[in-house]
Amino acid sequence: MECERFWSTWAWPRQVRGWPRRTGPSKPRGVEAQAASANRARRLPRTSWEGGLGRRVPQGATRLLHPPGSLLGRAPVSGPPRHLRSRPPPLSRAPIRPILFLILVLTSFLSCATHSGPIFHTVSYAVTCGIPLMAAVSIYSMEGLAGMGGRLVFGLLGDRFGAARVLVLALLAQAVVVLGYVFARLLGSFYAVAALFGFTYAGVMPLFAVIAREHFPLRMMGTVIGGTTTASSLGMALGPVVGGLIYDSTSSYAWLFIGAFSLGIGAFLSALAFTRLPGRRTMVALA
Repeated sequence: MECERFWSTWAWPRQVRGWPRRTGPSKPRGVEAQAASANRARRLPRTSWEGGLGRRVPQGATRLLHPPGSLLGRAPVSGPPRHLRSRPPPLSRAPIRPILFLILVLTSFLSCATHSGPIFHTVSYAVTCGIPLMAAVSIYSMEGLAGMGGRLVFGLLGDRFGAARVLVLALLAQAVVVLGYVFARLLGSFYAVAALFGFTYAGVMPLFAVIAREHFPLRMMGTVIGGTTTASSLGMALGPVVGGLIYDSTSSYAWLFIGAFSLGIGAFLSALAFTRLPGRRTMVALA
């Protein structure tokens, strides 16, 4: 009686904890009973760690660390499986047109070569015209201030009337305005030309990115923007050097501005190609 009471008291927590019940004879006798008791004692967990706690601690740690660990991995993609997803739109499969890419690179180079020389030599040219040095420096500041408004205004015009048309008009205005430095002699005229010049040359730059996006697929944007930026950097580097050589040869800055005007007209003519040809979206729609 006492043994059965002790056994039922000891076995009850095992059932509550969910331990598996042992199968076999409930009351073995003699030597078989001693062997069965020894085997049962070896098989039973001796501590709570060897039992369910040893399995539950790693599982709890895994669930606890799962939300932070998910930030390090790739987020699950919502939607249908990969083999059921639709193919990318036909815009990304538009044919690559290398001629337009060369025209865009050439336009960027000519545009930057047009304004890089006059920008760099504005102060020295004003000093040779009799403008005091501090006032000549303020002319350069006027170009920068006007350029801030030019980027915003030409960007809005490009969104309203089309980037290609606005780019062509801005390049033509840049070429005409840079020629105005030849006729500037007083401080007021320098301020007026500097304001118009800074307004036009700064407004041209944001439009090249829009032209690239309209005429080239997204998968080659790195190549297009990289080539355009390289060409513009080359034009910005050559303009001051060539302008200095022109001044050293002729002792005058007039031919510098005349040459910049010629480069501006070349940029204007090369940019006309973007108004003659339809954009990539239009070509795909027509196809």
